[in-house]
Amino acid sequence: MPSFALGSGVAAIIARFTRSSFMDILKEDYIRTGRAKGLRESTVIWKHALKNAMISVATMTGLQFGFLLSGAIVVETVFNWPGLGRLLIDSISFRDYPVIQAATDSFNSRLFYYFSAGALDYRPLYCALFIFIMTKRWFLL
Repeated sequence: MPSFALGSGVAAIIARFTRSSFMDILKEDYIRTGRAKGLRESTVIWKHALKNAMISVATMTGLQFGFLLSGAIVVETVFNWPGLGRLLIDSISFRDYPVIQAATDSFNSRLFYYFSAGALDYRPLYCALFIFIMTKRWFLL
């Protein structure tokens, strides 16, 4: 029940976005060219259409990942489950500031997005990692 309550809203958004992104990609010229060249339909779908559609889906998933983790705070509190959200609530009540900082930093979904987008298309990964390192200032530690 808690997993369903947490994941159903995010799953619906990602499924709808995946379908619309895939339908937009199927109208592109390079898909038509691949079919005209005589490529099998499965090759056109898996190697050309799906790969390019997943780049924007990875962006949406990265944005929704933060909402999923922040929803975990509410779900774990309501269902009294131990987890990162429950740890954050207990840390706030006990004023444990290092744990609060670590928990809120783990809710940061930028790193998840950078690596998922980099797995699909490596070009934005270099720029994204540079931005992540510069914003976190890890080089000053």
